[in-house]
This record gives sequence, C-alpha cells and structure tokens, in this order.
Amino acid sequence: KAQRAKQAWRSLAVSSRLASMRAAQEKHLSSAAAFREGWEHVAEARVNRRDILHKLDFDLKSVMTRAVGPLTMLVVMLLIAFEMKCFFFVCCPGTSSARKSIGG
Repeated sequence: KAQRAKQAWRSLAVSSRLASMRAAQEKHLSSAAAFREGWEHVAEARVNRRDILHKLDFDLKSVMTRAVGPLTMLVVMLLIAFEMKCFFFVCCPGTSSARKSIGG
C-alpha cells in the first residue's frame, strides 16, 4: 500500500512539473508562479476526472432503465396475452374456450 502511495505522489509531482513547465514556456512566468499555476491546473483536472467518474458510477437514469426493463417486458407480454384472449373470445366465438364460458 505504501508503494502505491509513493507511486501516486510521484505521478502527481511529474504531472504538476510538466504543467508548470508548459505554463512557464507559454506565458513566460517565473518558476514559482508557473509551478503554482501548474499545480492548480493539475488539481482542476483531477477534480474534473473525479466528477466524471462519479457521474459514470452513479448514473441513476441508466440504472433505472436496466432495472425497469424486465418488468416492462413482462407487462407488455401480459397485455398481449390478454388482448389475444379477448380477440379469440369476442371475434371468434366458435372456439372451445368461448363455448365453455358461454355454457355451450
């Protein structure tokens, strides 16, 4: 666990140094100002990444769609079965199920 923490801190340091070097080259800033700006840029990028991952992990709309899908399928199948029974009972009175219900 300590090794992973050291590696994470090293990668954060490298990214902030690269961002500060880029800012120093583009805006002709001093090294301290460039480092501060680079650090803020890296911090903002990490916050944005964390927010995007949070939205992907807790996407309530897609979770609800996946949860309601099988229930919707069941309701549609029951509705179709009911409509078929009504069709054969009303439109085709000569079938055996219709005779049994009429009493014939």
